[in-house]
Amino acid sequence: MPQIPQALPRRLDELAEVCPARSAGGQRRCSRRQISGVLRAWALAGQGLTLRGARQVLALEDQIRQLEASLAAARAEVARLRASWRRPGQDMTGCLPGPMEGGSP
Repeated sequence: MPQIPQALPRRLDELAEVCPARSAGGQRRCSRRQISGVLRAWALAGQGLTLRGARQVLALEDQIRQLEASLAAARAEVARLRASWRRPGQDMTGCLPGPMEGGSP
């Protein structure tokens, strides 16, 4: 693995931070995502974070990616609904629900 000590993936595997697949001969087979995570954790450790802190940062970054994907999907759905609502001659009266309970209109 480039840029990181060879012992780091082994240590992370022992701590159950990275659980690579094993070859028939027992060698670790890390995925590109796992390697990327190890490199990111190594960079965070170089900035003074502990393994626990790096784990939290990586989890939050993953959560941000998931939320951004959900937001993009929701925006696409809103755009699709707006486009279908604006079709000339289409009566949409009563098709959309009223304000959500407890929320603002």
